Amino acid sequence: MPSVPLTDPRIHWSSRWLLQPDLQKAVAHWAGATLRFYARGTQVYIGTGDSERLDEYNGGIPMTMTRITDPQTGSHIEKYCEFLQPTAIIPAVETEDLEQLGKDTVLCVELVLSDWASRLEIVSIVVDDVDGLLPLDVCLPTETQPGVNALFIGDSITCGFVDHSDALLAEGAAENGEIGEETHTASLMPRGCWDAYPYVTESLMRSVYGVEHFETEISAYPGATLVDPPKDDDDDDDDDDEEDEEEIPFITCALSKKFFHASPLPHHEERTRLERCAPHIIIIALGTNDEDVQMKPEHFDATLREFVVNLAGEFRDTLAHVVVLRPFPFFRTDEPDDWLMLASRDLSGVVADLEKTLQEDLAVTVRFHVWEITDKNYDESHTIDGTHPRVQGHKVLGENLAERLDGVLGKNCAPDCRLCSQLRSKDEA
Repeated sequence: MPSVPLTDPRIHWSSRWLLQPDLQKAVAHWAGATLRFYARGTQVYIGTGDSERLDEYNGGIPMTMTRITDPQTGSHIEKYCEFLQPTAIIPAVETEDLEQLGKDTVLCVELVLSDWASRLEIVSIVVDDVDGLLPLDVCLPTETQPGVNALFIGDSITCGFVDHSDALLAEGAAENGEIGEETHTASLMPRGCWDAYPYVTESLMRSVYGVEHFETEISAYPGATLVDPPKDDDDDDDDDDEEDEEEIPFITCALSKKFFHASPLPHHEERTRLERCAPHIIIIALGTNDEDVQMKPEHFDATLREFVVNLAGEFRDTLAHVVVLRPFPFFRTDEPDDWLMLASRDLSGVVADLEKTLQEDLAVTVRFHVWEITDKNYDESHTIDGTHPRVQGHKVLGENLAERLDGVLGKNCAPDCRLCSQLRSKDEA
């Protein structure tokens, strides 16, 4: 069977992939990294190279998930791969898939790294009919069906994290009859990041709110903060600074910096190329872990401002909206409510300053929204451990966020918004 070059224009790699065509491989460390193509009447197999499941005790989340969809009917097939071998062949499209969905049907095929704790390397894409791969524009947005690209930047909640210990507790409780089968390990987060609220939001924006080409990309990692914790400061021996520094543990992933790297892991400093990322909306869901280490609000505000300016400079050609989500709650915290400063902090000054800076320095008009999406139909029962949502919790978060997004997009947005003017034209067509 012939092999297709990884750089073939009929294959779309999300921006979280590090393409290395000279080495004939593509590498992903970030959950949600997606490979997409359209096919008709051909089997497709994906060969992997030096891949590694960095933490096999991650709550039973499959390493990869493949979804084959008929865009016309919505019919789809999902396949999961535990993938504990260093190398393997992933059967993306097989004969029985073609028989089920139709050999003459145009199929959208997506392979996603669903596990937050893995490294996936792809070295080959093999087909039985090279002409069976179709150009990407066969189902791309049009003037009457404009696309919306949403980039989610967050922590464990955004990437669908399940802690192994929580999964074992749920499994034991289910076996003992203490909890229902719906909370068993296999259903805590069975599809990894694709069960998380960003993809719930994507599904609802398409099916309920009529944005047919709403596309999601995530950059998230468990334990991620916005702010890089303080380092040793030889220039200041103030006792308060020393005390603060001792209280703040080492955090491996400050996304204000790591977002621009090919891997969220420590000591991986290679920068990624973001040409394939063109977000219209950026949703920043950070602060829960900053809150946990009692990050000073003024440090959080300053870093948020710097991070958004860097993002706007990177995506100035497309960015139209920035959403800052309030930190997700700790339902079992013993701390007084007034300790949770980031969750209730007034960000209006930061937002006003950002709007002015982006307009004056980058000539970019961006609309900012600060939302809490845990304030409606969401409580501790929707979580695994008092913080991390189970599947039903992610559904509630996705519903709340999709409702908020619909309220500010299209006809509900300002006349000069470059994204929403396209959506209004579609509604009026």
